Amino acid sequence: MKMNEEATFAVYQKKLKGICEENDLQATFNRSSYPLTMTVRPLQDVADQMSMLEKVEDNGYTSPDASIKFSYEDGAIKYTLSKEFVISDALFTKLKNLFRNLHDTWLQYFHRTVIQKKLLNANVPDIPEDADGFGDIDPDDLNADGLVNTTPPEDTDEEE
Repeated sequence: MKMNEEATFAVYQKKLKGICEENDLQATFNRSSYPLTMTVRPLQDVADQMSMLEKVEDNGYTSPDASIKFSYEDGAIKYTLSKEFVISDALFTKLKNLFRNLHDTWLQYFHRTVIQKKLLNANVPDIPEDADGFGDIDPDDLNADGLVNTTPPEDTDEEE
């Protein structure tokens, strides 16, 4: 059975909730501004903080007001840490992948809703392309991620 974007988004939210509950975390997905973000924090009630303190030896210390904020900007997932936040690499990867899935599914849902309900008063914006689809970009200049390499060439000290 094929799920629509709304059902898929709900599945990812449920997975996120489960992971957060297992790890004494809470997460919020902000879709009301640009860029879309997901902020993950330790749970804030006293019992949960006591539980975190008991796990310090195994997991390391995490500040009660710490957070990790994921965003998708300029074609890449970025994250910022606030305060001391210690989680395993595996948990970080799960959270990052869930953010990517939530982000992508929300964009699909939003775009589909806007187009189907004709919520735009103007034409849908488009990126102009020339015949090969690359505009002014030489396809040979793309790196492994499909992005243009913006690193300037190294200067050489050779005399001409």
